[in-house]
Amino acid sequence: MDGIDFVSFGQLTEHAAFFCKETGELHMYSEDMNETLPAYFDDPERYIALPHKRDLGLGKPLVLKFAREHLADLVGTVEGIFKRRGAYSSYKDILEREKKLQEWYEYERRACETAVREWCESVGIEVDG
Repeated sequence: MDGIDFVSFGQLTEHAAFFCKETGELHMYSEDMNETLPAYFDDPERYIALPHKRDLGLGKPLVLKFAREHLADLVGTVEGIFKRRGAYSSYKDILEREKKLQEWYEYERRACETAVREWCESVGIEVDG
């Protein structure tokens, strides 16, 4: 989860994280680190690149699913704000006003955990706990 959070922290290509199949280690890199990735990270026999949360359906699709389930009267409003920049800030304002912010955080956490576990299983990474 830490690696996927790291990858998802910035834009789609700003951060990268790789899981080593041999050692179970996680290697994280960022454009800010001024480093280039070693060539061996391209070896799919040894390393798996971790996905961005958007690749796991955890961005706008998850927000809209939550809105349909918990903010039915505001689905159109939520859809509208996600057509503009700064959508998450506006979305969180709605959640605060509707007293649903903590419920959203828990919903998002559970969805992320499930998606990450499913992804790990799909690529053959064993998850403890």
